[in-house]
Amino acid sequence: MIPSRVITGPATQLGNPVDIVLSGTELRVAEKANDAILVFANIFSGQSGDIAPDLITSALKPESLVQLTTPKQDADISDSTSPVVLLGVAVSSNPAAAGPTTGQISRVNAALTSELSQYNAMQNIESVTFDIAGNSYTSFDTADSGGIVISNRVATRRNGEQYTAAQDRIISGSNTGLISPKGLDVDSATGLIFVAENNATSPGVLIYSACASGNAAPLLSLNTAPARPWDVDYDPATDKAFVAQTNGTVAVFNEVRNKWLAGVTNISAANSIITPAINGTAVAAPTNLHGIDYDFASDVLMLSDVGSAADASDGKVYVLNNASSANGLTEIAVNIVGNNTALGNPVDIMYSGQHLYVAEKSNNLVLRFDNILSSGGGNIAADASYVFTAPESVAIVPVYLNTP
Repeated sequence: MIPSRVITGPATQLGNPVDIVLSGTELRVAEKANDAILVFANIFSGQSGDIAPDLITSALKPESLVQLTTPKQDADISDSTSPVVLLGVAVSSNPAAAGPTTGQISRVNAALTSELSQYNAMQNIESVTFDIAGNSYTSFDTADSGGIVISNRVATRRNGEQYTAAQDRIISGSNTGLISPKGLDVDSATGLIFVAENNATSPGVLIYSACASGNAAPLLSLNTAPARPWDVDYDPATDKAFVAQTNGTVAVFNEVRNKWLAGVTNISAANSIITPAINGTAVAAPTNLHGIDYDFASDVLMLSDVGSAADASDGKVYVLNNASSANGLTEIAVNIVGNNTALGNPVDIMYSGQHLYVAEKSNNLVLRFDNILSSGGGNIAADASYVFTAPESVAIVPVYLNTP
């Protein structure tokens, strides 16, 4: 290939240019032999030849360069405190028998009218979420073990692609403790992954470094035994982990990050247990909490209850107020239930700051209930729906995930 421009000669000060950084049209060069940082403006235009740098800054034997940028200030997707503009909604498919949609993560538009993109994680997906950079974190559950697939830039750039070891990685193995992982959450600011481990022998929440790979042990575990968790939402503002459990309760762990930083590796018991109630009485069996999302701005906890897994009509969605201080029987403020709702097995939920998206697995639907916090509840139809094969999880994809 013939270069379009070549800069060379004594005036350039280029002796041993060991590293470069391109910032817009400005090229910055670590020039080791001449102890300098050189800057060439408008690098893509102009004549070739013996061109002097536009700026020379003295530096002792510079070896490499990196451009520092202001870190993103946006919240993780499960921690939005106001309505966000969406690129779409990510939905994973996990049919009972392997089929063409197994392992698929699709992005559907926010209106739930069309599919925009697909990515294949090449696993039996249980749950999917994204960090602030748009990387996906996907739990999977095989016959005898489980793990987490971490895939680069799935939220915005991997349309039509699939997992590849060249770009992506997996956390799995005997040291991980991952046997039957379900819902998961990411705290990008501290680089932590929270995973609800549902196995009967050692149920709890396992917490890993977001940089982990291979057979990595968890940094911290939250014990929920004998209850088995299905989903977890960590709130960085309050340093609490809210855990949806299949016995119909929510376990709340306080000061999770602070305890980890203090050297704690296992938290043996929850600080409080929330039991959803109607008129002072716990919700009648069968009750089986799956999806969970805590909204710090309103101090509201949203939950999905699949009821009986064999019944495609007894699912429910709950909204509980004053969640950060709740303990014991807690009155349901909004209760969405009934045949018009299409809720049978609502296995996952996510709040956009205004609307609630639901993965309704038994009825092969993605549902959206608008203005959920002010809803009157009851036997109401969803405001939007999309037919999708065995949706296992749902995650919003805010526009800000597409910014550098």
